[in-house]
Amino acid sequence: PHLREIYEEAMPGRFVFIDDPSNYDYIHRVSDLAELKGKAFHGKKNHLNRFNCEYGSSCEVLPMSSELATETLDLVKRINDAKKVSYCERILLEGEYEMMEKVLPDFERIGLEGVALRIGGILQGIAFGGPLGEDTIVEHVEKANVEYNGIYQKLNNEFCKSLQGRYEYVNREEDMGLEGLRKSKMSYKPIRLVDKYIALLDGDEEAMECYGNPY
Repeated sequence: PHLREIYEEAMPGRFVFIDDPSNYDYIHRVSDLAELKGKAFHGKKNHLNRFNCEYGSSCEVLPMSSELATETLDLVKRINDAKKVSYCERILLEGEYEMMEKVLPDFERIGLEGVALRIGGILQGIAFGGPLGEDTIVEHVEKANVEYNGIYQKLNNEFCKSLQGRYEYVNREEDMGLEGLRKSKMSYKPIRLVDKYIALLDGDEEAMECYGNPY
């Protein structure tokens, strides 16, 4: 929203702003997701307890690092290959994989941090992100093998526990208009959503045809 104000002040009346809810960011308190206190997180706590009961003895929590790059790419490929998704979602997954190929070898230099889960000695989950200002971290990637019940709850919980005392908020990014992802992100009870807009120059009919109805 503050960028919208800057655009309008710089070029009054020149832009048309279209609300883009598919790109709203989900903002959470780190402490909420690390502690899972109260009725709102009762379901998440149950999934976490089930995971710990079934896999706790064979699960190892590791700091995410460039040393895990090869294992991480193997995990992501296994997860993506097992998914039955639309053509558009497949393109998004391929773009995400290519991004990770580039950043994982330089993980520390870029300033990323996160956690990884090994179960029975094999990498089965990763979550990582980078800082946005002094009190917020953006979680860019969260991937896990859903054959393990409760693994996403475990992964998110361990990631947020690793952030406590250093960050107040975690930005879990957008849902890209995917209904399942939206439902999952809302289930973690965000404290707010960050509005996003598409800014088009007034009179640009070609752009309006392309972006006038955001996905």
